[in-house]
Amino acid sequence: MLGCRGAAVVAIAAALGPAAAFGQSSKDEQQRKERIIEEGRRVFGDKSANPGDQDAEQGAWSILIAIFRGEDQEKEAAAALAQVRTKGQLPEALVQKRGEASCILVGSFKGPDDAAAKAELERVQTMVIDGVAVYAGSYLAPPPKKDLKGSIPEYNLTQAKLLYGKRAVQTLQVGVYGREDIERPTEKDLRECRAAAEAAVIKLRQEGELAFYYHGPRRSMVTVGVFDLTDFDPRVPSYKSSRLRETQKRFPYNLYNGQAIRVKTPGQPARLQPSNLVAIPEK
Repeated sequence: MLGCRGAAVVAIAAALGPAAAFGQSSKDEQQRKERIIEEGRRVFGDKSANPGDQDAEQGAWSILIAIFRGEDQEKEAAAALAQVRTKGQLPEALVQKRGEASCILVGSFKGPDDAAAKAELERVQTMVIDGVAVYAGSYLAPPPKKDLKGSIPEYNLTQAKLLYGKRAVQTLQVGVYGREDIERPTEKDLRECRAAAEAAVIKLRQEGELAFYYHGPRRSMVTVGVFDLTDFDPRVPSYKSSRLRETQKRFPYNLYNGQAIRVKTPGQPARLQPSNLVAIPEK
């Protein structure tokens, strides 16, 4: 059987648990699986416990074999990985850092509905070593959460409220970077769009504009200015302060990847999409 050292270890597969684990009753086995799912929630978020749910993040899903915590997690994970790759018959397994834990993972898939992911998960879960289905508790886990703060966190729009307090109510959206022409952007697409948005903000800052970027899961936004209720009145849409009017005069359009966008409303002639006020997020 496969073994694992350290009280801090949380075993995902019975293969990484003590020998006594293989003789547990069905009730004990169910409790063990529930602990596995709870640990998965802590590391991967709620979606890891429900692999049928499609998440909004981009990246590779993997089959989760084990989670290690504590000061010796890297050493323990490496020792367990050696066993998983040899006697455990999963030579493609690897260790990946996820937050404060180290995880043993197998495979790289587009999502939980990927046919290849389902087939591989079934293969791994039903593997029998020394008469035991050692990976029966494994499951598909989502990719790590993306850090959307960007390479210049002080220019991230989420910082506006920290800098300007209650005055930071809205900002003028003047650009969007993304890939609207495809259903699911790749990691490379997202990196390029985020880098382009940040470069645009740097240029605007150099020109003296109070510019920000905001990275979403599929696209990035560029905004200019920080406005409060003295600049606009939601109850009187036609009212705009001179400061807001001047900003909109400098940035009349909401550009898509640096180019003006033509929009058409039924019954009206096509026009270029104007810049528009958007709420500043809390965080």
